[in-house]
Amino acid sequence: WQRLSYVMLPRRWISLLTAALLITLLDLGHLAGEWVIGGAEAKGLAYVLILCGLRAVILGRWGPMWAWFGAASAFHVIVGGWSVLIGGFAWLVAGQERPKLLTQLPWLVFGFLLTLPGLIPALLLSCGVDAETARLADHIYVVKRLAHHLVFTEFVPFRYVSFSVVLVAWGVACWQLRTDQKWWRLNRMAIGALL
Repeated sequence: WQRLSYVMLPRRWISLLTAALLITLLDLGHLAGEWVIGGAEAKGLAYVLILCGLRAVILGRWGPMWAWFGAASAFHVIVGGWSVLIGGFAWLVAGQERPKLLTQLPWLVFGFLLTLPGLIPALLLSCGVDAETARLADHIYVVKRLAHHLVFTEFVPFRYVSFSVVLVAWGVACWQLRTDQKWWRLNRMAIGALL
């Protein structure tokens, strides 16, 4: 977090304040119950690698971003997989900053290879399982176990309000920082995540 924070705000100790802001916004402003700090799950390690990937995006280093997000996918295929998709969105809308696909190809292959320790077991989960059992398992996973993350109508009503406040604050920040190149590199990732 310190390295990511320093790229955006290059002042000593400011990362302590931005970390406190992150923790507060995650606690009060999230919509679907996700956490970054706390617990002992593989996604905690994945988030560390995603923060490294975000730093690479802000610095305009698209290639390493694919590697960081691929490595995140090795630890948590869903969290890391979403970061890859969001990174792809940010790359697509980067305009003149977007490097050519051919220059990214070695990094994309490397990032994909890094995903395999997480991707292969995930793909094998439904291998050899009849369609009805796989459908039932998906239903249980999405609607029963993770409804608080994935089913919009199951979100706690307070979260709609708190998330709306965060969105308004983000909109104001976008307007205030509209000429800051680093901000827009990070903001493309945020827009991808929101979408």
